[in-house]
Amino acid sequence: MKLKDISIKWKILAIALSGPIIIAIILAWQRVDDIQISATNNIVDKSKAIVLMAEATRDQMARKLELGLIKPFEEIPADRVVEAVPVVTAMQTAAINAKKAGYTFRAPKVNPRNPVNTPTTEELTYLNEIKSKDLPELVIIKDDEIRYLKPIKLTPECLFCHGDPAGKIDPTGGRMEGWKSGEIHGAFEIITSLKDVKAHVTSAKLTITGWTVAILAAIAGVVWFLLQGNVIRPLGRATTYINSIAKGDLSGKIEERNNDEFGKILSNIDFMSQQLREMITKITSSSVTLQESAERFGTASTDITKGTRQMNERSAAVAAAAEEMSSNMNTVASATEEASTNISLVANSTEDMALTI
Repeated sequence: MKLKDISIKWKILAIALSGPIIIAIILAWQRVDDIQISATNNIVDKSKAIVLMAEATRDQMARKLELGLIKPFEEIPADRVVEAVPVVTAMQTAAINAKKAGYTFRAPKVNPRNPVNTPTTEELTYLNEIKSKDLPELVIIKDDEIRYLKPIKLTPECLFCHGDPAGKIDPTGGRMEGWKSGEIHGAFEIITSLKDVKAHVTSAKLTITGWTVAILAAIAGVVWFLLQGNVIRPLGRATTYINSIAKGDLSGKIEERNNDEFGKILSNIDFMSQQLREMITKITSSSVTLQESAERFGTASTDITKGTRQMNERSAAVAAAAEEMSSNMNTVASATEEASTNISLVANSTEDMALTI
């Protein structure tokens, strides 16, 4: 079906609804996008908060160690030194808070003493990126998860187990690496699954879709109601009226009409019908007059025909009389000629007689 063959009411309805539909789609898309971005930012903010809390715990323990509120590492038994290390306490705090939030905490580290902290290939790539670019943090957003990494910089208390001289056995039984304060060899990592976020976004999509459909249905109802009263019914009345005129019925009249463009069209059609009615009335009256004139002309023509016939009859009679007269004249001429001949004979006879005498 071609566009020009579609009813005008459907064209108007499509035009009236196309704008709200486009706006609704754009707003719905933006709303869903905002929800997803908001959820992602919320996760990142919570991850930052967990790490900041862990770093704050580390700083407080380092401060207390510096102030002597915590025994120096040399005075703590070797099997308990790890529990007194500020960064270890910070990692424990981050792990507890991450678990409460439903997140996963890791502390990937280059050459870790605890095998649990051995970085995966992906995590090692992130650590190298942080170190090479000296990033204060790194956020990795994937389709199914978000990873937040905050670099762990070595502080003076870290060098008790990881400083110089390299290779020396530290109080925990490990070998010192000869690292320096401020170096980066690991990071706090918060891993968050996006399963709940996707479920929330899906629910939001369904809700927005439902409200959008309901609003569009309401708009469509209002538009249809307005179309019925201001377009469709006036067009229907105009179509019916025009069909009546096309069939020769000019007696109709449109009483109800609006003052809009369609009302003006109906008024013009009604005026046209009145003009046609008056014109046809005049034509009918002229036809009657013309018929009467034709009848009178017919009567006169009959009289003329009759007179012509009589004239023809009289002309025929005159022609016959003239012919008879011509015949009589010929007879007279013959008699005259014969008399003349006889006279000539008499004269000759008389002359002969005179000669004889």
